Amino acid sequence: MLVQFLTTNQFFTLLVTPLVGLTKLETKIFLEIVNNPKISRKDLSNKLNIKLDTIKEYLNKLKTKGFLARKGTTSKGYWEVKKINA
Repeated sequence: MLVQFLTTNQFFTLLVTPLVGLTKLETKIFLEIVNNPKISRKDLSNKLNIKLDTIKEYLNKLKTKGFLARKGTTSKGYWEVKKINA
């Protein structure tokens, strides 16, 4: 289920356009978060079969590149998608 804040055009852009400036792994993580902004690092790790430390590293890269921001507390927060393309 896609989050409500993306328009149809933004979703289409995500499907047909590579995310500029992101590696394949960054893109996988980003798309999981777009699909579920409340997903935890642990759930991302399990779903993508990637070590938790790697998830933490790549989430920091996505935040540094301006694609994501974390809002709220660790347990009750969510990921905010800041931009679709660089």
